[in-house]
Amino acid sequence: YINAYLKDGRDTIVTPAKNSISGLQLVEYGNMPLDGGFLKLDKEDAMSIIKTDSLMSEILRPLVGSAEFIKGTERYCLWIEDNQLKKAESNAFVKHRIEQCKEFRKNGGDVARTLVNRPHQFRYRKTAKEDLAIIPKVSSERREYIPIGLLSKETIVHDSAQVIYDPILWQVGIIMTHIHMLWVRAISGRLKTDFQYTVSLSYNTFPFPKISVVKQQKITEATENVLITDRKSTRLNSSHEIPS
Repeated sequence: YINAYLKDGRDTIVTPAKNSISGLQLVEYGNMPLDGGFLKLDKEDAMSIIKTDSLMSEILRPLVGSAEFIKGTERYCLWIEDNQLKKAESNAFVKHRIEQCKEFRKNGGDVARTLVNRPHQFRYRKTAKEDLAIIPKVSSERREYIPIGLLSKETIVHDSAQVIYDPILWQVGIIMTHIHMLWVRAISGRLKTDFQYTVSLSYNTFPFPKISVVKQQKITEATENVLITDRKSTRLNSSHEIPS
């Protein structure tokens, strides 16, 4: 008998879950800007702002989504607290971007219009206290593993990727394993033929037993070794840091 997953076995369907059935740490979607692209910057724009006024580095953050993480592309975003707005708008380029974002939201849908009064900010504004783990939503089927890595707390993760804020390292190690990839290959969706990793289906449904503290420590050490070896995945204190 060939089931829905093209395997010889029972006709069992894995359905999305709201929380991890194995009690693993929460994985969330990154921050949705809903800005019309006006709060996002390429490297040249970010550096030109800082060149005009070095203090503007305080309102810039590295912005990383799935494509940026996998390809190593440098992008930035305006990340402005309310008490920084007056200073931010003293820069003509920044002020113009904020005004463009406001206009975009005025002419947008119901949700966009609720954000008109804070056009200097993303719709969502989640950040880490120490560091974060990024998980791309889409990854090539040719990869043996989905590229997962640690990023500094200054990094803003775009909603084109998923994120674990202040991750428990051994749990990051679990989703970097071959057995987890077997699960992803078997039940996850696809974008064309590429893996489409989703929180509710790929991660929350993954069955993993409770393990001892000793085993957790062993996985932590192994995970650290992988991340140290693969500097592209780690990227802590990388070139994405905003110069002061």
